[in-house]
Amino acid sequence: MAAWARPRSSSISSDLATIDTARLSRWSAERSFSLVGGVVPMSLAASVLSVLVALVFLLAGAQKVLLRRSVTANLLRLGVGPALTRLIGALEIAGTFGLVAGLWLRPLAIAAATGLTLLLIGAVGYHLRARDFTHRRHRSHAVAPVLLAALTATTTALLLATS
Repeated sequence: MAAWARPRSSSISSDLATIDTARLSRWSAERSFSLVGGVVPMSLAASVLSVLVALVFLLAGAQKVLLRRSVTANLLRLGVGPALTRLIGALEIAGTFGLVAGLWLRPLAIAAATGLTLLLIGAVGYHLRARDFTHRRHRSHAVAPVLLAALTATTTALLLATS
C-alpha cells in the first residue's frame, strides 16, 4: 500500500493540532501591539479608536450643521460659506455613522475613516491657503485638522491591518 493511502494515525492529528496552535499564536502576535500593562489586540484598538473618532466628528459635525457662531466665524474667514459648512458637517456625521456601523462591517469603517481623512486633508488645504500656520492667532485652528487627520489616518491603518 502506498504511503499516501495509509490511514492516518492519531499522532499525526495531534501534530496538526500543535501546528495549528503555533500558527494561531503567531497570527495573534502579528495582530497585536504591546502596551505598558500587556498586549492588546489591534482589532480592539481599532474599534476603540473608531468610537473615539466617531464621537469627535459627531460633535464637530453637529456644530457645523447647526451653524454655531463659534465654528462658522472661523470657516467664514477661510472662505467657507454656510452651505458648504453644513455639507462638511453632514459628511462628518455620515463618517460617524460609518465608523460605528463599521464595528460590524469592517469595509464600511475603512471607507468612513478614509473619507474623514480626505475631508481633513481638504481642511488643511484651506488653512494653508489662508496662511494660518504663520499667524499665531489662527495657528491653533490650523493645527487641529492636522492632528485629526493623523488620528483618522491611524484609524484607517489599524482598520486595514485588522481586516
